[in-house]
Amino acid sequence: MLITETQSARGAASTATPSDPALAVTQDGSAAEGLTGANRRLIRVLIVDDHRAVRSALTAFLLAYDDLELAGEASDGVEALHFCERQQPDVVLMDLMMPRMDGASATRAIRTVYPQTQVLILTGSYEKRLLREALRAGAVGHWHKEVTSDELAHAIRAAYQGHPVVTP
Repeated sequence: MLITETQSARGAASTATPSDPALAVTQDGSAAEGLTGANRRLIRVLIVDDHRAVRSALTAFLLAYDDLELAGEASDGVEALHFCERQQPDVVLMDLMMPRMDGASATRAIRTVYPQTQVLILTGSYEKRLLREALRAGAVGHWHKEVTSDELAHAIRAAYQGHPVVTP
């Protein structure tokens, strides 16, 4: 069973200067335009994917953005649900096709118990049935894994604020 919890890779400091300041958020979740330092809140992201290489790449991606923080990793939906019970991340990047519990089922379980946690589907699959099921289960949106880093960072920020996001 793989569940990892992390503290900010940048240390315990809670200051952030995102790549796009207009998309940063304050501690109450509102736009942080023009705010600096402790007035900003890091967005805690849980990565859920059954492929270790994908989790590693997404972890490295998060380090490039000062307002995004790795909350942890899980290799399937069961582990994601257990992680959310302990940590309640702000945003979950969820793969669709995984062993034990797929992304749609995990999304339903997470959104039912932790409605404040947003789930963003990040998949390499074009399985429309599972994608529709995940959106009906409460995912705030979906992106294909071919997304650029800046597009994904923007999608995470939008998801955190509860705005729907979809692959263009």
